[in-house]
Amino acid sequence: MAGHTKGPWKALRSCYIRVGEVGDHRWVANADSPYVSYDTAKANARLISAAPDMLEALAEARITLSMLRTQVSIEIGSGVDRWEGVPPKIAEQLATIDVAIAKARGEA
Repeated sequence: MAGHTKGPWKALRSCYIRVGEVGDHRWVANADSPYVSYDTAKANARLISAAPDMLEALAEARITLSMLRTQVSIEIGSGVDRWEGVPPKIAEQLATIDVAIAKARGEA
């Protein structure tokens, strides 16, 4: 399975999402649709153009959250009780992140 086109992506006023520099006409998507308003199409284009950055940030956040989960578990094991209820919430968030990343990568 192919990966996504590397960014940065840029949303244009025309609702197209471009990759590369100005004048480089490599379009990766078109958010325009007869089924939504022009303003909604522009908002969709902005969201789509942010996808590569959001995927990278989410993957980094997952690493950080996983490290935090390990540290919290160590502290709980040593008798620190301020983290009561936190590990299950972290595990839940990690699972949600894993599903989102897999979906973005075409693995879900």
